[in-house]
Amino acid sequence: AVFQEPVTFEDVAVHFSAEEWRGLAGWQKELYKEIMMENYQLIASLAGSAGPKPEVIQKLERGEEPHL
Repeated sequence: AVFQEPVTFEDVAVHFSAEEWRGLAGWQKELYKEIMMENYQLIASLAGSAGPKPEVIQKLERGEEPHL
């Protein structure tokens, strides 16, 4: 049997600096937001519980820029 660690949101999250975020086109920012929210929802559904929401997800839900 092979032991596998569960995947966490941080395993699949992509983070941008403020400078990198400014360099993205509008459609890239929208795609990023959609994918990050989908990834979070999928990971939460697989885990049965999302636990505390990551800061990037909280920012996206508030309509803020998600850069670090």
